[in-house]
Amino acid sequence: MTPSDTSKLMAVLQAAYPAFYRDVSNADKKAALRLWDELLRPYPPEIVTFAAKRLISECKFPPAVSEVIERVKEAMCSGEDDATEAWNALHKAASRASVITAAEYGALPYEVRQFCGGMSGLRDLGMLEADKFNTVTRGQFMKTYGVLKRRRETLELMPPELKALIGGTVNSAAGAKQLTEGEWNPQEDEQAARPGPMAAQT
Repeated sequence: MTPSDTSKLMAVLQAAYPAFYRDVSNADKKAALRLWDELLRPYPPEIVTFAAKRLISECKFPPAVSEVIERVKEAMCSGEDDATEAWNALHKAASRASVITAAEYGALPYEVRQFCGGMSGLRDLGMLEADKFNTVTRGQFMKTYGVLKRRRETLELMPPELKALIGGTVNSAAGAKQLTEGEWNPQEDEQAARPGPMAAQT
């Protein structure tokens, strides 16, 4: 976090809790800004902002900086475990890609479906040599997992009308695309545009 990041975060908190901050003096606001900046400096701004917004959605009163840090640490500690669990799901699905059903594909984690880009992408992964899949593909997946996870978390925070607007914009730009038999409908992934099979970028 930079001082600018912290300043933006404090502005978000003040907007979320106007009644609480209405009577806080400018001197106290500046003191709080300095303290939060010092304590949050070691952490990535994207994770801090996400943690703070989650607390805002859950709490009627402004969160303490300690609560934000606690949520940030939880997110950072779970990230590696989440990525490994998602990779295991992809590994298992790829091993039976030739027989997997649309329903089974749809039940895979969001990050896995985005990485594959569709059932055809999963089938392509299933045809890779084991050594390449377990080294190159795994490296690509672990590298992109964080981006895909943040995309999912952003979608989860969006109001329905904004999701619909984004989905409509994406669909208008891309044009209507007829799905082949057994292909998973991208609209089930919150109307998000699919990047195509990432694993093919070797």
